Amino acid sequence: ARGTAGGDLVMVTLNGKYGCTDVKLSSGLMKETTEVIEDTIKAAFNDAVRKVERESRGRMAKLAASLNLPGNLIE
Repeated sequence: ARGTAGGDLVMVTLNGKYGCTDVKLSSGLMKETTEVIEDTIKAAFNDAVRKVERESRGRMAKLAASLNLPGNLIE
């Protein structure tokens, strides 16, 4: 899952086990203070985490449906 922040100034890619597989920083971000850069990277990482979680929930829901399990068992 790819998370972004700062209007795509930072892109962080995580795999399904939350391992970071790629980080891209726009050259425009380098003009900012260290604190802004750090906060933007954290925001992009957190965005990617939310997307991995959403994808995982969606896959689990499909699996539960195929097994005829109630949806609340996977939450």
